[in-house]
Amino acid sequence: MKVLLIFLYSISFVNASEIGTVLKRKGMVYKAFSDKKVLERGQHVKRKDVIITEKASFVRIKMLDDTII
Repeated sequence: MKVLLIFLYSISFVNASEIGTVLKRKGMVYKAFSDKKVLERGQHVKRKDVIITEKASFVRIKMLDDTII
């Protein structure tokens, strides 16, 4: 099973632990090291979170600078 890892880092936001918000997801999308608890719409993504998407899954995240990943 292929797994896509997205490493999320913030460069310009001093002391900001939350760097983005989940806009949409399909399938199994979860944070690494979190017992595969599925990310839900509106959930925050923090600096240095590792997001895993399994086969046939995706996630759309809006960052603080309005970038969409």
